[in-house]
Amino acid sequence: MMEFSFSTSNVRNAVLKFPGMILIGLALLFALAPEAWAEGAEAKKESLEKQASELLSMNPAMARQRIGEMNLQDALSVYDLLLRDAREKGVGPQVFYVVEQIQLLKATEASQKRLESLIWVLVLTLVLFSAYLAYVLIDQRRIYNKMLTLREDKGTKTDHSHTESKVYRGE
Repeated sequence: MMEFSFSTSNVRNAVLKFPGMILIGLALLFALAPEAWAEGAEAKKESLEKQASELLSMNPAMARQRIGEMNLQDALSVYDLLLRDAREKGVGPQVFYVVEQIQLLKATEASQKRLESLIWVLVLTLVLFSAYLAYVLIDQRRIYNKMLTLREDKGTKTDHSHTESKVYRGE
């Protein structure tokens, strides 16, 4: 049987080897990963080129409907591919319909984000205003109650009901 001893030199050697092993593993990961990434990117590019060619062959109404069903990232990728092809081959009228629809999709997405931000600002403003209004009403109620107690206390300490008040008339 093998006996394990935990001497400081064994622990020190293991600790010194551990970062080296991590570096070797990371180097292997980065050396092998670009090939896998390139294969996935190539397949995605082929898929997007196929979608772009299908959009160009459709009539404008069908193309608009298909673009509306795409997510924004795919639509922008198809847009870039169509613009690149249009520059290389010359622009056809079908590209304009697709480009117009994708730009409309981008504009709608941007305006939606702005509206969501505006709604959050309005809700926050409403909450802050409501809190301020509640504070003012509570504070006024507290001051009014203090005034009433002071008036009652003044009435019980000195009774001025039998003396006349003199008003200064500026003479």
